[in-house]
Amino acid sequence: MFHTIRGYAVPHGSASPRRLVHGLRAAGLGVLLAGALATGAAPAGAAPDDTAHSAASFVDSVGVVTHFRYADTTYGQVDALLGKVKALGVHHIRDGLTPNPTPELLAAFHKLPDYGIRLNLVVGSAGVSDGVLPDPAALLGVAHDSGLRPIVETIETANEWDSKGGPQWLPDLQNYQCALFDAVHQNAEWADVPVIGPSVARRFRVPLLTGMADCQDYVNAHNYANGAPPEDALDLLDQARANAPGKPIIVTETGYHTALNRTQNQRPVTEDVKAQYLLRTLLENYAAGVTRTYVYQLADERVDPTLTEQEAYFGLIRPDLSETPAYQALQSLTSLLADQGTGAALTAPNAVTVTPSAQAQGTAGEVHHLLLTKADGTEYVVLWQRAALPDPAAASTTVRIDLAKPAAAFVVDGRGVTAQPQGNSVTVTGLDRVKVVQIGGSKPTFAPSTPPTAQPTVPATSGGSGHGVLLGVGALLLLLAAGGGATVAVLSHRAKSASDAEPAPQPLGSQPPGTGPTA
Repeated sequence: MFHTIRGYAVPHGSASPRRLVHGLRAAGLGVLLAGALATGAAPAGAAPDDTAHSAASFVDSVGVVTHFRYADTTYGQVDALLGKVKALGVHHIRDGLTPNPTPELLAAFHKLPDYGIRLNLVVGSAGVSDGVLPDPAALLGVAHDSGLRPIVETIETANEWDSKGGPQWLPDLQNYQCALFDAVHQNAEWADVPVIGPSVARRFRVPLLTGMADCQDYVNAHNYANGAPPEDALDLLDQARANAPGKPIIVTETGYHTALNRTQNQRPVTEDVKAQYLLRTLLENYAAGVTRTYVYQLADERVDPTLTEQEAYFGLIRPDLSETPAYQALQSLTSLLADQGTGAALTAPNAVTVTPSAQAQGTAGEVHHLLLTKADGTEYVVLWQRAALPDPAAASTTVRIDLAKPAAAFVVDGRGVTAQPQGNSVTVTGLDRVKVVQIGGSKPTFAPSTPPTAQPTVPATSGGSGHGVLLGVGALLLLLAAGGGATVAVLSHRAKSASDAEPAPQPLGSQPPGTGPTA
């Protein structure tokens, strides 16, 4: 039985499929960004309207996946990790509720308000091992009895149920989705909480998620790129939207791992590539109208000196709580764009034109930029190139930004800041890294931080568990991850047997199913 949306509030984002993002083939094309600021997405099918967005709205679009159910892993260090989330400038996490939650999980949830964090609560799949979805009304009862309502901002259905639901996974999921939607919106305590729709572990199954459009407030997508540039997975957003036209979209999982000796599942990337790809994922998703993107995941769950276990290397934080380059890159961007201004009208006072240099013609990817503005009128032009990293051509790309009025400007590369003479133009070189040009305002500063620690770099072993490979093979896979195409099949975060392989051909194979309490 299918249902009709009953007009419940959807607090973030809009139904429009595209925010303004400008792509320029690196051949001297100029795009004018000027005038009034818009915080919503451009209407479906509309041409870019040359407006900008609030910096705060981008920061608010970022979330992280946590697994506080696993108290015997890094996630047992609750306060330390929540402190890292707060320092990251992030206010949203995604985690799962089991039918019988442990005291440790509930204690972690109840600490979230102390750190200014809200929860996307995944219900239905966490802690379920028999392939049978639980009663959603009963799960809401568990959430009520556990005092979670003030903490929860959204509720998400069973995570990637195709990976554990058996042959009847799809009809079971369709029934469960609509039952969950009704259970939430017919319950006075939970009625105003938006319900997020389903995700799948394997990419080719996204078009199967039909018949549930009226039973979700947000469409869901997991746009992992299998170690390739994030732009290779943007088509998943359109596929997901097609299942529930007009609904806003949330990406509840995406990410990269750095287990360089891994030979199965997702392809690895280096730490520096992971940092840049994650920033580009968040920027591309935001520009494509995604309300929120949850990075998978906050912390590496365990130590793996062999570099073969990908679950040990998806995190922003290591098991010893040191910060990865990806954490520090994201922290620098959110710190730069954080905006405490309230009540002021958002305006972009200085029109700018962005022009890639003529010699950049023929590079592998488009140069893209996004214009963000703070309440005090300070503008930010975020620049990146859609290249597979490492890319020497992108490292030499030059972009000129022309200003309608002379202004002070600063080029920000991570935590590095270069002041520009006050004038009418700024030149930026090297878009193998995300760069930000701040126009106006005072020179940005960043809190001191400990340099990121290096992950283990040991030769892989042969024999034993069967995970070992020759170091040269691991290096070859890394090379493919950095510059290869997007046609390698990926099965899951957990190891899969050869009999689970994807039908061919399927670009990107499949999205890896989530792990931990949301799985």
